[in-house]
Amino acid sequence: MIGYHLEQAGAESIVVCGDSRVEAALLPSSVAGVPLVNAGIGGATISLIGSEVPMIIGDYKLHLLVLSAGVNDAKIENRTTNSVSEFRSNIEAAIRKLAQNARKILLTSIPPVENGKPLGPRYYDGDLICRFNDEIASSAKRNGADFFDLAGAMTNENLELMAGMSIDGVHFSRTGYEIWRPALISAIERSLDTAN
Repeated sequence: MIGYHLEQAGAESIVVCGDSRVEAALLPSSVAGVPLVNAGIGGATISLIGSEVPMIIGDYKLHLLVLSAGVNDAKIENRTTNSVSEFRSNIEAAIRKLAQNARKILLTSIPPVENGKPLGPRYYDGDLICRFNDEIASSAKRNGADFFDLAGAMTNENLELMAGMSIDGVHFSRTGYEIWRPALISAIERSLDTAN
């Protein structure tokens, strides 16, 4: 489906890669007159995006590629002593692959999960999310990509998703998307300005 949407949008479009948080978002069909394709894939990890999305993009040269994912890399069941170094390697590899098909890349931080919900801190490791966000910011700087702290506006003083921002702890509610979506679009607009 992503490939079919990209075929209709054409080259020089914006592609927003991500997991189910992106996949479920009602994104506009264009930003600043540039067509936008929602390339969210439910359950996606950074390594899956790095391996699958370049095949979907094919020979297209994108105006902007947004990478907004990583929460699935922070599942407690997958945590190891090497989680942070593996995440660093995976995001660096993904950026290298995706950069071949994009004039500009925008990386966003990972919003945390909401406490007291089924898919909250008992399912995802909040400390790993914070450490992964540090890696995302560092990777953006090392690779000349833009970075936007998408998590900041949605995070409470306990470094958790603010109450009411999710349906189940991880997937955003309408209230969550009312903060997430405009913040993402604003970051896209800034990246488009610097790409021209």
